[in-house]
Amino acid sequence: MRPNRIPESGKTRHPVGCRTAHQKQPETAIPPCTLLPPLRPKRGGGLGWGWQFAELLWLPQPIGKVSPAATAPTLALLCKRERGRGSLKTQSSLKPPNTMTPHQLQDFLHRHIPACAALGIRVVSCSSGRVELLLPHAPNRNHKNTVFGGSTALGATVCGWALVHLNCPQAGGNIVIQSGETRYPAPARGDLLLCADSPTESDWQRCRTMLEQRGKGKITIEVRAYSQNVLAAEFSGRYVVLAA
Repeated sequence: MRPNRIPESGKTRHPVGCRTAHQKQPETAIPPCTLLPPLRPKRGGGLGWGWQFAELLWLPQPIGKVSPAATAPTLALLCKRERGRGSLKTQSSLKPPNTMTPHQLQDFLHRHIPACAALGIRVVSCSSGRVELLLPHAPNRNHKNTVFGGSTALGATVCGWALVHLNCPQAGGNIVIQSGETRYPAPARGDLLLCADSPTESDWQRCRTMLEQRGKGKITIEVRAYSQNVLAAEFSGRYVVLAA
């Protein structure tokens, strides 16, 4: 639009909304949160280009709480770092140990592991620190009138499994045995009392940390079997706890 000339005054009148060239434009400060770092591509491995673009997102800096020189990574990147350090705890890690009664645990084992009912396994006591099972002699005897070694190994495996189940309720029973070894120092001529004692708290914590970070944790459980106050068998099993 051409400006209108006013001859008598020698001045130029501009329509409303127009600015002259000599007028200074207001400066707009760019907040720190919009400054973007240069893209640094990675080749071979890593998280690929998608993660590089994620690095370009920045969070605003709270006034008076963060220094201007500090940078604020994305929340996703921050969570990833904290999970890598093991300092970000999920809700599953905060669950207390299972508080099943002996009757509840026995019913659970008989329903979900039918062999326990077939062999007459009974729960004597159970807690996060110790599990005791009774394997009766009569339905598990062999041709020597001693407890069959296969029944002993099965009972010991279940005993260790139950201890892991009570200490890792967040798995929802999603527990399997990876390997097991049984020694038979003496014959079992009567009922067999199977005892599984809890390992150290650091062992449980290592198992839970692996479960959180990798989706599965591992722990070794030791079980001893006594018959007529004589140590009849020793079992060592490696159990794998899987995410529910």
